[in-house]
Amino acid sequence: MIGKIIIGKSFRGCISYCLEKDHAELLDQQLCFGDKREIIQQFNEVRRLNERVAKPVMHITLSLAPGERLLEGEVHKLLENAARDLGYENNQWIAIAHHDTSHQHFHIVVNRIGFDGKTLSDSNNYKKIVGLCRRMEKEMGLQQVQSPRRFLSAEQRKIPRSDQRKEKLRQVVIKSLQKARDYPDFERRVKAAGYEVIRARGIRFIDDKKVKIKGCELGFPLQRIEQLLSMDKLHRSLLLERMATKQQQAGIASNIPGRKMDKEQGKEISKESGRNMDSRITQQAAKILTEVNRQGHASINPELRKKSKKKKHSNHKLWTLL
Repeated sequence: MIGKIIIGKSFRGCISYCLEKDHAELLDQQLCFGDKREIIQQFNEVRRLNERVAKPVMHITLSLAPGERLLEGEVHKLLENAARDLGYENNQWIAIAHHDTSHQHFHIVVNRIGFDGKTLSDSNNYKKIVGLCRRMEKEMGLQQVQSPRRFLSAEQRKIPRSDQRKEKLRQVVIKSLQKARDYPDFERRVKAAGYEVIRARGIRFIDDKKVKIKGCELGFPLQRIEQLLSMDKLHRSLLLERMATKQQQAGIASNIPGRKMDKEQGKEISKESGRNMDSRITQQAAKILTEVNRQGHASINPELRKKSKKKKHSNHKLWTLL
């Protein structure tokens, strides 16, 4: 389950969006009644109890994974737990289900201003919604989503984690690097796999869900990609395979999100890139020398040849006189 919280200004805009959406279904409501117009009016009346608050709207969304579905009783249990965990048990709120997508999801609009004029705190909202989602996943047998690392305990952070989104992109980047002729070809291959590529001071990738992932989060910052592409394909493929093997031998899970490539691997890439460049320079120098030898005497400036002949002739004349 994925949860989001947005703090806003307008009850009219938020409630209208939730209720006017195609296939919208009003599931439950607290301390309010009537149609859309009446609910908006009631929320605004309570809002006036504390007009110093510029953003009295709390808009919560709870989305289930595709294929998952809660029964009516389970939905009400989820709504009750959300009200308790997020602290709006005594405030006005309405809950709406939208049936316009393949996955089941709910919208909850909460009035942050209570009947006592006090304001519902919006601090640590992200941590609260993450905690609610993880707990309800376990209680209801839903697909479990990983929490951000900053909200995990020290022990939990030691456990290797699988981030399928980043691992999938990482494999696309590796395959593209192995086959690409140059950077434009690399970018074309990544785009063909369904990703946008943004190149600036660094490199970022955007998937079909509009999730942005930095190259350094995959172990492939822009500089490293450019270094790898400066090598010939054989050296590049061997190096990528060797790096993967070293990671496995060191017990480093390649699918741990946010892990940057080891410094030693970066040095290895730089070293290989330098060797490759030296090899190219050596080959180029050899070609130049071969060409010079082939052209030989014909390539010398005629004026220089005349001077050389004159010099030899004068030397011969001098020896004759002696």
